[in-house]
Amino acid sequence: MENIISVKNISKTFHRNSGDNTVALSDVSFEVYKGEILGVVGQSGCGKSTLARILARLIKPTEGHVKTNGSIQMVFQNPIQSFDPRHTLEYSVAEGLKNKHVPKAEIEKRVSNLFNLCGLDVDLKDKYPHQVSGGQCQRAAIARALIMEPDILICDEATSALDVTVQKQIIDLLMDIKAHKDLTIIFISHNLPLVEMFCERAIILKEGKLCKIYQKKTEPIG
Repeated sequence: MENIISVKNISKTFHRNSGDNTVALSDVSFEVYKGEILGVVGQSGCGKSTLARILARLIKPTEGHVKTNGSIQMVFQNPIQSFDPRHTLEYSVAEGLKNKHVPKAEIEKRVSNLFNLCGLDVDLKDKYPHQVSGGQCQRAAIARALIMEPDILICDEATSALDVTVQKQIIDLLMDIKAHKDLTIIFISHNLPLVEMFCERAIILKEGKLCKIYQKKTEPIG
């Protein structure tokens, strides 16, 4: 299988002004295959979000390296907080294309297509983040990520702030999107049953270390 991400011996230590150092990740290595849904599982504080931010190149590892063969976009845990409250959903979803000076007509077409793909009513374009539900806002966050046509989508606890029914809707949405697009998904969660249902493989983090890799077809997660 073709690798789209290769993680080699990465560690991350956060240095505090107090002099105390926090080791978030320690010597973690794994591969992500093109087109797969990979779960990253572990309890709070195990290094999941730190790993997500390293993969998305938002922060650098202290040691080791990450090789990526494709563009990455990220969907965050709290959908409402991930949006600028001063702008409408349409403005925020389209912002990346505006920064690339894509023609207005093309932007409008792509935003409309993505609202439709993500199950958002066109009337929601002019709404602000606080005017829609958490589920609707997370759908808009997914549309915002997809509009840049990434090869890799990182979902960092993207369902944990939502109730169980809406979680299922977002998972179904991600599965539908994957069926329409050649997309690799990294799904980060503390919810083992959700990861087992959605992901093809999963890596298990514990206290910053990779302790297990599970293959869904051969072994249940847990």
